[in-house]
Amino acid sequence: MKMRDKIAITAFCIIVIILGSVKFSMDNLKKETENGFQEIAKLHVNTFSNQINQIFNNINVTIFNISNQIQNKIDIEKTVSTILSKNVYIRSINIIDDKNTIIFSSNKNNINQIIEISEYYPKPMFYNSILRFGNVSQGRDLFDNTTGISYIPVAKKIFTVSMNYTILIIVNSEYITNKYQSSLKNNGQELEIIRFDDFLLYSSSSNSILGKKVNYKQLYKQAKDKSIASGIEDIHNRKFITAYQLTDDYPLVISVKFDYEKNLQEWENKTSYILLLIGIISFLIALIVTRLLIKYQNTQNKEIEYQKTLLEHQDKIKHAYIVYNNTNDGILITDVNKKIIDVNKAFTLNTGYSISDVYGKNPRLLKSNVHNDAFYKNMWKELDTNNHWRGEVVNKTKNGDVYVELLTINVVMNDNGEINNYIGVFTNITQQKEQEVLLKEQERFIHQQSKMASMGEMLENIAHQWRQPLSIISTAATGMKMEKEFGVSKEESEMEKLTLINDSAQHLSKTIDDFRDFFKPDKKVEEFYVEDVFQQSMKILESKFKNRNIHIEKNIFNTKVRGYKGELVQVFMNILNNARDALESKTLNERFIMIDIFTEDKNVVIKITDSAGGIDENIIDKVFEPYFTTKHKSQGTGIGLYMSEEIITKHMNGKINVYNSNIFYENKTFYGACFCIEIPSV
Repeated sequence: MKMRDKIAITAFCIIVIILGSVKFSMDNLKKETENGFQEIAKLHVNTFSNQINQIFNNINVTIFNISNQIQNKIDIEKTVSTILSKNVYIRSINIIDDKNTIIFSSNKNNINQIIEISEYYPKPMFYNSILRFGNVSQGRDLFDNTTGISYIPVAKKIFTVSMNYTILIIVNSEYITNKYQSSLKNNGQELEIIRFDDFLLYSSSSNSILGKKVNYKQLYKQAKDKSIASGIEDIHNRKFITAYQLTDDYPLVISVKFDYEKNLQEWENKTSYILLLIGIISFLIALIVTRLLIKYQNTQNKEIEYQKTLLEHQDKIKHAYIVYNNTNDGILITDVNKKIIDVNKAFTLNTGYSISDVYGKNPRLLKSNVHNDAFYKNMWKELDTNNHWRGEVVNKTKNGDVYVELLTINVVMNDNGEINNYIGVFTNITQQKEQEVLLKEQERFIHQQSKMASMGEMLENIAHQWRQPLSIISTAATGMKMEKEFGVSKEESEMEKLTLINDSAQHLSKTIDDFRDFFKPDKKVEEFYVEDVFQQSMKILESKFKNRNIHIEKNIFNTKVRGYKGELVQVFMNILNNARDALESKTLNERFIMIDIFTEDKNVVIKITDSAGGIDENIIDKVFEPYFTTKHKSQGTGIGLYMSEEIITKHMNGKINVYNSNIFYENKTFYGACFCIEIPSV
């Protein structure tokens, strides 16, 4: 095959490889774009679900207040009028007797109508009073059947000593459309409310048939089983990026759909433009590579001719020359005036310079300008003094790439003690240096992973610890507002609720301080008490251990150590979380974790022991290795204990190990894993 044909095939292969790589990358980007829209859909459906759940929570409160007014024999017409003026999503409020007849309504046209609520969902067991949802109906209210307008009837049975009745509230579907119109009109987005028994109660799409059962498949069923689901699905010959979520308190499934074609059309247009641009660039690259290959071939031909001529005059040193040219170390020889007279093949492979490129030139052509003039002055001074120099040098190849070499220069003398030559022998250690940098980067990455995992767990703990105070604040504030609205507010009651709100807010503030202390970056080494660190760790993990039937037995001699407080908190959390997971993974009558902290031989010894049965002896020596975990990949990353060992050994000058041990507690013997930490005491 001619050289011209080889070059053409090479250029064609380059273009194919580039285009294939670009196509593969664009496919991955498209997948990432789809995943991004799924995340947006999940955020939207979560927001809508919470807001719709709140609407029906408010309706529940409204029904409760009306029932109290009726029970206290207070005229409810004024109360109902006030409620309607403040809650635009309610069209009418109706009271139905036990014969299913409306005996009171904020809309007089509804009175005396017969309402069959037996098909409302869910059907209560026994005499439970729960909020039930009827099927969507056409019209503005019960008496009206105007097309193009719909409402959702919601009912709740009230049981009293004197009578039983049902409060029926007509919810304005148009309110949902008006409230979310700005969000829904963008990106071809659609919102649906589906009753748990599959009846469609609301849809922002005019193509949907309200009141009929939906026939959605995998994602919808998955959401009913697991509360939330998202993905790409085909509905009525249209492709959607969809997210479903159950409301927290009611049998309603909320659906948010993005029109797949509309949202990805812009991406498709950009992809076509990018592929065209890449194709042009690939063609130009192929031309450049072809030219370079031709030039390289010509250079190689010249090099071969030169080597043949040179070898004809060096028959006497043939064997030495073979060794010289086949060593892995680059060799450079200069004359007394520091002019290059010969180089070996390894030199050419490492630098890109052939003998014809460098013959008669000074080795300074390899300078990378990384070293200053003083470096080279010291090097030549040592050569003149000792006839030998060894060290690391950063040089530059012919194409401009920088590489690191371990260089040895020797001075060759003649019989008269005069300098004949300088011989430089170097080993390319660039990969070794890069590997060192890579290892440092990997360590930094693992540390960042550990911090991010801890941050995720902290956010989960904040959510746990804030839920109850926020619920108390919300309940108290709502109660005060309702009392004000109905004119039953009392100063004593208000003070009690304000005190309750303040106490809860103080608790939230204290929680923020605790978590902020954990995330505060440790900029300096400080002295601190080990017990304070342990208590801080337990505050952060409080929600993880609450109601888990895990007893923590403490035997702590409080003493000081010197190091990074926040990092020791992270170590405690990693070990305590692992102990908790091990205890919960097994059926045990008694679960406990024993904490022993004491001093020994000028060290603070920390032992954390659980009663979970110990670690398998076949893997116990691997637990501190990075990414080693016995948990499912969704529950552990395998970097927690690795980072714990890094923190203790490298940041706090201590040591950590683990072993299985018998422990004695309340006259009983248990077996479990013991993590032992030793840190120099202050």
